[in-house]
Amino acid sequence: MKTINEIHLKIAEELIKCAQSNSVISYTELCERIGSGSPRRMGPKLEQVSLLTYEMTGKIFLSVLVVLQETKTSSNPHPGSGFLPMYDRECKRNNMSDEEVIRAQRQLAYEQDWSGLIPF
Repeated sequence: MKTINEIHLKIAEELIKCAQSNSVISYTELCERIGSGSPRRMGPKLEQVSLLTYEMTGKIFLSVLVVLQETKTSSNPHPGSGFLPMYDRECKRNNMSDEEVIRAQRQLAYEQDWSGLIPF
């Protein structure tokens, strides 16, 4: 299992709230909610949370729910530039486009039963 600390748990808790409400969150909003960090420095922390949720579920990178502010209200909000390279390191795309990967991951996050999966 990946090593996690209190900040990772706070991030996971906020992202699970987003998943349960079928919503996304911007980097700035996430930093404000967890009371820590700079939006520009969240990438490594989000990657650690995503690798943990992928390990636990076998399919979901939860950081897909953290999106760029300018795309938040679009029909397909986009995570930061580190999301797709992380996905590609861990998964085979099977000819899926960037858009399809993001939509599929977001839908999986929304459908997952997160209760009891991450210890709070």
